[in-house]
Amino acid sequence: MSHIIAFSCTNEGLKAEALKALEVEAPLADASESSGVGIAWVQGGRSLRRSNPRPKGSPSIHSLLADVPNRALIGYVRDASLPPVADSADLQPFRFRGWVFAHVGEKPESSDAREALLENIPDFIQTTLGSGDGHHALFQHLLAALHRQDAIDIKPFDANTAATVIAKAAGLAQAEAAVANYHAVIGAERSTFAVRMGDPLWARIIRGIEVVEEEPMFAGHKPKTKSYPSFRACMIVNGERPEGDWQEVPDRTVAWVNEDWDLVFTPID
Repeated sequence: MSHIIAFSCTNEGLKAEALKALEVEAPLADASESSGVGIAWVQGGRSLRRSNPRPKGSPSIHSLLADVPNRALIGYVRDASLPPVADSADLQPFRFRGWVFAHVGEKPESSDAREALLENIPDFIQTTLGSGDGHHALFQHLLAALHRQDAIDIKPFDANTAATVIAKAAGLAQAEAAVANYHAVIGAERSTFAVRMGDPLWARIIRGIEVVEEEPMFAGHKPKTKSYPSFRACMIVNGERPEGDWQEVPDRTVAWVNEDWDLVFTPID
């Protein structure tokens, strides 16, 4: 199984500690044994990505996310049973302007299904992203929906508006491409979104974190810790239910967090 992951937090300095704890609960696939791994984020209005189509010896996806100096990121781990991509540009996540995107589940395989998705894509999107495969087509379909709603360059960025447009685009894409399972993680400026239509997605909110501030000095020694009660983080993943306090994202919704760090589920019609 390929894995997608969305992560966001309030404090860059505590991100690595949060990801370390979440890796214990939700280890996901081993990135070093996968057929490709990628992460992407938006910073200063620009989308950025790191990808490795042959990640043998790579650290975990959690460690890769922790290494990026940004508070909102998405990641993708390609199933080891799938053939490696020939070009790293074809490895998810994909990016365009202030948006990043990774998709798992069914994709439109037939040329007719892809053409249905790409029928009304503006030239400036197709020219930049090219034709690609079904995953590319789904991303372009989403970008076109954002463009039609004047939301591709939202300023100031509004997460609620973005979630509403994403929900509408996902529902249309699923219907037009005739796919039963559609799961995607999407990143924008300081926000991440997760789309569930079909198999489960799981969400975890961290409210406060305790950090060990010194190494154990001898057997039985209790290292000094420091609490950060105002820290918040959210992670959303696919696959089997992780251990710990995770909740299932309702089917046919877009999951995201508001300014109070509460999970919000925008329905998909």
